Amino acid sequence: MFIGSCVGTFFALDRQTGKVRWSYDIGQDGNQSSFHGNPLVVNDQIITGTDGSGIGHVYAFEMATGKVHWKYPITKGVPNSTGLPSDILRLGNNIFGVMFGDEVISLNAQSGKVNWTFASGYTAKKSMWPQSPALGVDRVFFGGIDGTVYALTAQSGQVIWKRDLGARVSTNLTVAGNELYAGTANDYIFRLNTKTGEIISQMKLETTPVGWPTLAGDSLLVYLNPNGGAGGAETLLSIDPALKQIRWRQEASSNWSLTRPFLWRSTVLAGNEKGEVKAFRLSDGEQEWATTLKGTIRSFGGDERLLFIGTLGGTVYAYRPGR
Repeated sequence: MFIGSCVGTFFALDRQTGKVRWSYDIGQDGNQSSFHGNPLVVNDQIITGTDGSGIGHVYAFEMATGKVHWKYPITKGVPNSTGLPSDILRLGNNIFGVMFGDEVISLNAQSGKVNWTFASGYTAKKSMWPQSPALGVDRVFFGGIDGTVYALTAQSGQVIWKRDLGARVSTNLTVAGNELYAGTANDYIFRLNTKTGEIISQMKLETTPVGWPTLAGDSLLVYLNPNGGAGGAETLLSIDPALKQIRWRQEASSNWSLTRPFLWRSTVLAGNEKGEVKAFRLSDGEQEWATTLKGTIRSFGGDERLLFIGTLGGTVYAYRPGR
C-alpha cells in the first residue's frame, strides 16, 4: 500500500500490519511538500506527482525498495503553486498528468523523458487547481480552467477537437465508452461524445460539481460544492447517466472532505471533516453503516475484505466493517 503525505514523505506500508517498508522524503529535492493525485503502478514502479511552492516532481520509485528510478523536475506553475497535483494515467508506454498552470504533460514511463506538453488558454495570473485528465483508446481528454474540453492525440498532443463549455471545468474528467462527463463552475454537468466533442446532454445543478464524477452501475455519482473550489463538498448526488434526473442525494452534517467516491461492495463510501465514514447503498442512497474515526477523512482504499482509511492528521486505519 502506497501513501503520500502532506508533510513531504511518501510511504510504502505493509497491508497486513501497517509497518513502513520504505519511505522517501521529497524535501531533499527542493521546496515541495504534498501529494494530491493518485499514484500509478507501472510494472515494478510506483509513479506519483508532487507539488509545492518552489518545485514539484514526477517520481518513479522502485516498488520493492523505494529507490528513485527517475524523477522529472517541474519548476513552472502559478503563484505559490508548482508541480503536478493531478492523477497520473497510463496509455501504453507513456504517462499523462496536468501541471499547475493548466498544462498537460506526457512522459515516457520507463525513462521519465518528456514526449510533449500542451497548455490551455488559461493565463495563470492566479493559483487555480487543474483537473485530472481522462484517456480514450488513443486520446487524452483535458478539461481546462479556460472552460474548454480538449481531445488530444496521445502520441503527439495535437488537438483533435475542442469544446467550449462556457465556464471553468470544475471536475476531473470521466470517460465511459464513447461518452465523457465534465462539470463546470456555472453549475452544469455535461455529457460529450468522445469522438466529436458534441454535447449529448447536460443538466443544470443547484451548485458547482467538483471532484471525480464516478459511474457506478446505472448511476453517475457527483459531489457539489457551493464555493466551486478544490476542497470538500456539501452534497453527494446520484444522477442517471443520461443526465435526466437526480436519483438520490446525501447532505453532509459536516462537509464531505473527500470528493472522490469510493465504491465498496454495493455501497459508496463518503467521509467528512468530523471523521465520520458513511456507506450509502448505490441503488437508493440509504445508509447501510457508519463509523467515526479520529481526524478529517482524506482517502479510501482496500479490497472486498478490508478498508484502508487515511486522515488529514496523518493516521491510516485498517478497518473491517461489521467488527
